[in-house]
Amino acid sequence: VLIKAEPDLMGKLVEVEIYETGKHFIKGRLVNNSEVISPGLRTPLAKGAISGLYQDNADLIVDVKQPLPATIWTHILHFGLFVLVVAITLDVCRLIHMIRTNSWPQ
Repeated sequence: VLIKAEPDLMGKLVEVEIYETGKHFIKGRLVNNSEVISPGLRTPLAKGAISGLYQDNADLIVDVKQPLPATIWTHILHFGLFVLVVAITLDVCRLIHMIRTNSWPQ
């Protein structure tokens, strides 16, 4: 509804009396003593809070900034990756040595 432009009413819900309509517009006057509601203005969330989250699900959220504790599987994976990198490095060194000395297996 189009009403007289007042900065105090921008973005607010007010009760109006419609006095003119057209194909693409509706004009209205403010009703005296009507309540002004701010539908979009809510109290700000706390820093780091997730918007749209219901309170009963809030305890399921894990803070992703905290690192997960290392388990035995993490240590095994790191050791396995280290062994793989060493094996690849040694194989590349062996191939370079074979190319330089021309000692290809027959």
